Formats: sequence, structure tokens, C-alpha cells
Amino acid sequence: MNWQKALGVFFGVAVLSVGLTAQEAVTVDEEEGGWKPSLELSADYSSVYISKGNVSNPDPILTLDAKIGLKGFYVDVTSMFDMSGYNSPERSGSYTNNRKWRAEEIDYVLGYAYTFDKELLGGFSDLTVDFSWQYYQYPRFREEQGEEDEDGEIEGSHLSHFKEMPLCLTLSLDNVLASFTEADSPHKLSLSNNLYYDLAQYYWYTETSVGYEYKISEKLAASLTNTWYWGDGKFNGWGKQAMKATDLVAELAYDICDNVTLGAYVGVAWATNSHERQEWKDDANNNRTNWWGGVKCTFAF
Repeated sequence: MNWQKALGVFFGVAVLSVGLTAQEAVTVDEEEGGWKPSLELSADYSSVYISKGNVSNPDPILTLDAKIGLKGFYVDVTSMFDMSGYNSPERSGSYTNNRKWRAEEIDYVLGYAYTFDKELLGGFSDLTVDFSWQYYQYPRFREEQGEEDEDGEIEGSHLSHFKEMPLCLTLSLDNVLASFTEADSPHKLSLSNNLYYDLAQYYWYTETSVGYEYKISEKLAASLTNTWYWGDGKFNGWGKQAMKATDLVAELAYDICDNVTLGAYVGVAWATNSHERQEWKDDANNNRTNWWGGVKCTFAF
């Protein structure tokens, strides 16, 4: 099975889901608060593999995501595919094969989200609280670790001990601020914060985002989102400075129909402390300023 076939299966499931959803809309009464599950599928093709502003793969990456939700509970599975075979045994001994179609990272998330109505809060905005358990798997990493040097650092292994990351707890606060004017204003401002705590490595980091969206037309929207990443010193290695970085992403999204959205985006990231900037400068995959772009298709039912 290659990645083209994987894409075919993915979009085949999406098309089938559209048909089933349309049929269900006719035959089932959609009562508010009913037991109807939600389904979201997405395919994201990015020019690089970037995480928290840092580029770990400078070649294109394909990300497939499937999320099923019911009554606030949800299961989310995300798979990342190395499209060029950049991460290969020839380049790094930490990888077991160079099969392009095989996922190099799979993230599993089990969570619960609840939205407090703004009327109950006595404020001007709804507030969503999201608590989740996450499990990360890196199928292509070797399981064995390298030798320790004089400073106790592992040599000859690039995160090989993260072939499986047992447990990570997250807490998310997502605040969609009121429109600037009337209820149907084309402007929307949002604020969200995610707190991650890794129970395996005992470190934490946060993601704080401020976003602005402008509804250009009924189907077309433009958005600008700035995210700041901040983690304790353990994230980058014991005794080192905390992880600090920020990125800015601009996106255009077009609603093809009620269930399908196609978007294009471009992003730029910076390291915001001296240690992080030096690490990016010394890494062949990173610059002082990292740029990337991509396209994303989402099916939501």
C-alpha cells in the first residue's frame, strides 16, 4: 500500500460519509442535544514538518486526521507521512526504514470538551474547557538507545527513546470573543490556551493563541493567528533554558459546501530566546526565521 492508495481510501471514506450524513439528515430528527455523533476528517499537505516553530523535516509532509465526537467526548487520531523519505537509515541511524508511505508519527487523543454558555458566565463570550489524554508513537524510530557521553547525553540516537511516549495530559481553554459589533459581524476575535504535561518525561509547555477572522463572503474567510510556545527547561534538555518560540499563520478558507472546507496557508516562526535561536541556527533544518505553507481539506459532519 502506498501513499496514493492511502489518500484514495481517505477521500473514499469522506465521500461515503457525506452520503451517509445526507441520508441521515432526511431520516433522523436532529434534536438539539441528541445522541448524534460528529465526524471530522482532514488532509493537510505542508511544505515542511514543523512543530512549535521548529522544523524537524524540511521536506513535504502529509498529515491525515480523523476525529469522532459524541456528547463532548471525542477520539482523535493523527498520522504524519514523510513524503520524500528524508528521514531514512542512510541519513540517520535512528530510523529503521525509508518507506515513504509509512507513518513516521501517530498521535492518539482521548478527551472531553464542555462549553460554558456566556449567559451562565455572566460575560460576553462562551468558554470551552477541554481535557485530554494523549499518546504519541513513532513507528520508524529504533528502540535501542545510543551510548552516553561524558555529560550523560545520548549519542547516536535522535529521540530513539521516544518510539512510544506513554502518557501526556492536556488542558485546553478556548475562548471565542464576541464580535466587534452586532451578532452577525464578519469580524471574530478568539483566544485559546493549551497546557501540556508529559507524565513520562515530567515536563510541561503551553500554547497561547490569539486569532482574528474576517468573513469576506458567505463562503470565504481569512484569518491571522499568532501562537506563543513556552516550556520549562526540561523540554529542551535538563538544565537548559526554557523553550520559547512564536509563529504567525495566515489562512484563506473556502466552504465548498456545508461539510467540506478547502484552505491554503502560509506561516512564519521565530525563536524568542537566545538558547532557542542558537539551536535553530546550528540545526541544518532551521533558520532564525522559519517559513512554510500548505493546503488543507476538511470534511466535518
